[in-house]
Amino acid sequence: MVHDASIILCMAEPHRRIIRGIFPQWERKIVLLKEFGLAEVPQHQSVEDPYRRAKRKYEKSFTELES
Repeated sequence: MVHDASIILCMAEPHRRIIRGIFPQWERKIVLLKEFGLAEVPQHQSVEDPYRRAKRKYEKSFTELES
């Protein structure tokens, strides 16, 4: 799947580091969701991973992803 993908979008920097560590040859196509399609990279690039967290964390992440 990684080989065939045009781009691999990650929510958070730790996710990107893990994927780049496994597939360093595809580093150029592994980007953060907030970086995608922007000329200027936002200050806070990661979307917090809400996995196993309180509902409000999921809602915060949803709001960031939705925007």
